[in-house]
Amino acid sequence: MAHVNISTSLEFNVLTALVAGAASAGRGLDAHIEKILTEAMPPPGPKRMSPEEVVALALARAEARPINDEFELEGLFDPAEWRTADKPKVAGRMFRTRAEARKLVVLIRRTKSRHAVYRRV
Repeated sequence: MAHVNISTSLEFNVLTALVAGAASAGRGLDAHIEKILTEAMPPPGPKRMSPEEVVALALARAEARPINDEFELEGLFDPAEWRTADKPKVAGRMFRTRAEARKLVVLIRRTKSRHAVYRRV
């Protein structure tokens, strides 16, 4: 992991507490401050899905749908999962191309918001 040097101004009592905490933990001051900052960081967000990953999942899920079932691409995913999709427009175009080539779906209409509605064939 790359390290960056920073310079900061601290109240004397904050510095004293940091030095005392580092000493009691048996760490150097830099390591102690890094540990405190690392623990204060929010957890990383969910992994983003590339358009390729979205399409692979969508094709498998569309194939599992009953014949004549109508759906939108987004409907193949739960909302939290869909929010992790990178470039959903790109994924949508890729899905249509690949699903129609496999004769898995047909585009039957578009919604007012221009989302494609497919029918499983």
